[in-house]
Amino acid sequence: MSKYSVKRPITVLMGVLIIIVLGIYSVTKLPLSLFPDINLPYIVTLTTYPGESPETVEREVTERIESSVATIGNFEEVQSMSYENFAVSIITFADSTNMDTVVIELRENLNNIDFDEGVGLTRILRISPDMLPVMSITISQTYDEDLSDEEILIRNTQWINSEIITELNSIPGIADVSISGSADVVLQINLDSDLLTTYGLNEASVLETIERQNVGGLVGVALDNGELRMLYLGDKPHTLD
Repeated sequence: MSKYSVKRPITVLMGVLIIIVLGIYSVTKLPLSLFPDINLPYIVTLTTYPGESPETVEREVTERIESSVATIGNFEEVQSMSYENFAVSIITFADSTNMDTVVIELRENLNNIDFDEGVGLTRILRISPDMLPVMSITISQTYDEDLSDEEILIRNTQWINSEIITELNSIPGIADVSISGSADVVLQINLDSDLLTTYGLNEASVLETIERQNVGGLVGVALDNGELRMLYLGDKPHTLD
């Protein structure tokens, strides 16, 4: 190779220049992406069952879905989570699986499941890197008043939920915003036993009424102008009245 290079320097120089030019051209045409389009062998199913407990959702929805997806080709494993009002299953397939074909077969299997009345349609989601959170930020606010750490946490939670979350969701390109580490308000209710007797009630019936009026949860996922939106349905009380 060295003798050839010495005898034909022009040819070698032209070859090097061609490689450099092709390299520069390829780099300029190569699209840059934080999360490149990767065909991941995972599928997520989301099925709603409004008003039902996690135990009922597990028995009537989750177990039936797991039995159905196990018959699909190249199936490896399924991980399921049953919550109040809905169930989520993460299905894993072999790396070489044609995911387009799998989605069609999975849809056919799910349509053949005889769910109980009240079970919603199962949404099928293809997992992609674009669904992962791309930014995590910490937000806090200081107050002129002399407040305890607990009071500051409660006020910051109210401020973030009422102002910050709304502003972030209105930004184009934002698919979903979630908050962690927020404050939860807990009410302790002392019942008047005499009034309970007067109205013919007991503690269990009062608790049942509160739970019946405090219904909320994820009911599905929808696409909004190409963006993924999580849909929630709820009738949670906002005042003591």
